[in-house]
Amino acid sequence: MSDQKGTRVYVGNLTDKVKKEDLEGEFTKYGKLNSVWVAFNPPGFAFIEFENKEEAEMACDNLNGQDILGSKLRVEISKGRRNPRGASRGFRGPPGRNGGSGGGSIGGSGGGGSFRNGSRGGFRDGGSSYRSVHHSTHSN
Repeated sequence: MSDQKGTRVYVGNLTDKVKKEDLEGEFTKYGKLNSVWVAFNPPGFAFIEFENKEEAEMACDNLNGQDILGSKLRVEISKGRRNPRGASRGFRGPPGRNGGSGGGSIGGSGGGGSFRNGSRGGFRDGGSSYRSVHHSTHSN
């Protein structure tokens, strides 16, 4: 019974100009809202829960791609129940972070791998490379 609380709608691509009241004003036009939650850390998205699924779908159809206060909204039915990370498939952060592909920078730091294999040795390695430069100057 309590599973059917309402239909959650994901709203993405928000600028910091868009406030909770702005979203309530726009989305209330399509039906009765149970709740509006706007993310602050990290910012850029919100979840709006409609009482009725048909009204939520109508809001998605009409507001997806619309410009509100300089934000071209991305509006869709939330696929996850309580885990927005799992629901948003490929998203790892705000949509505009690295042109949509932010995964490369995380795994791409090869220094992390060598640091893990020998944290002390890897740390001192930097010093020994300086030493070799110093060493070549030292030999006459």
